[in-house]
Amino acid sequence: MVYFDNLESLVLDRHLHNEAEELIILSGYIGASPIEKLAQKQIRSKVIWGTLAEDKQNFKKEYHDKYKSITSDTSNSTEVLYKDLYDHSKIYCWLKNNEPIEILSGSANFSNRGLKGANRESLFDIKPGDYSTVHNYLRAALHGSILSTIHPGPTPASSVPPQPVIARTATMLDSVVSTSPQIADIYLGGRGRKMQDAAGLNWGHGRGHNSKDCGELRLRSNLVRAIPGLFPNNGINLNLGSGQSHRNTNEHAEILFDDGFVLDASFEGQGASAGNGQVYYKQLTSFPHKNVFGAYFRKRLGLGQFDKITDQDLVHYGRDSIRLELIGEGMYYADFSKPNQSNRVV
Repeated sequence: MVYFDNLESLVLDRHLHNEAEELIILSGYIGASPIEKLAQKQIRSKVIWGTLAEDKQNFKKEYHDKYKSITSDTSNSTEVLYKDLYDHSKIYCWLKNNEPIEILSGSANFSNRGLKGANRESLFDIKPGDYSTVHNYLRAALHGSILSTIHPGPTPASSVPPQPVIARTATMLDSVVSTSPQIADIYLGGRGRKMQDAAGLNWGHGRGHNSKDCGELRLRSNLVRAIPGLFPNNGINLNLGSGQSHRNTNEHAEILFDDGFVLDASFEGQGASAGNGQVYYKQLTSFPHKNVFGAYFRKRLGLGQFDKITDQDLVHYGRDSIRLELIGEGMYYADFSKPNQSNRVV
């Protein structure tokens, strides 16, 4: 059988149906969001990042620290490993009594972008007659991999902060920090450098039907034009007019924050015109529930879940912007740490 949608639940919950005791995943690249969810499941699991040998650009300290944290956490049975030699395979193998009982393969990486969104990637059942061959392949991959807790991590050169290339101006609330890698500081307020009463982080305090803890990160068109590569589809919403709030269900992303929190995110909304009948994204928020984004920032600011965020709250915290960095396809790192407390992934 071939599967084209609901791939995340297909992988994460399949052990509930086949009664597997262990899951081995070999994936071209991996994401922290599905790994974190897998760690909450009652099944032993090993996740192998297959392409790291030739993917050093996306090997960031923050993600490495997150994978080490999951692997070393004794409250779960999930381990993240890095393969020594390049391997672009996508294989999901469930075992019972150390023998494979189901195996899926296909194009879907073990990441948000690979597992979410209908008719984007696919997985299919491997024939039982090939189980032994595939299992041997996976055992060899495990033998040729190293645990994330043992791996020394990325070289210092990959962690050197980039120098600003475009300064924030009076007419631009945001600033481009670097175009290689793609990094920008995005202001959390609006016009006049003020917090918005019913938009942005205070989205839920508007006249709509959203809960008061909902929030969004406004994506202003001048920033998208300045650094289009930071955003999916170069910032253009290809799903315009489809569904509430013009959500693009094929552009799921994951954001790892400086404190280790992982957010399932969505780029959406109808922003300024990009020409040729196209428009830019207007906001970034949590998916599928908008209140996760807003509640998270209120917690970071030391506020109640439904409090309205003010300029004074940001002044007290010591920061009025979020630094967003594109790590890989559909994968971001966000820094909202207080001054002198950056790189605090735990």
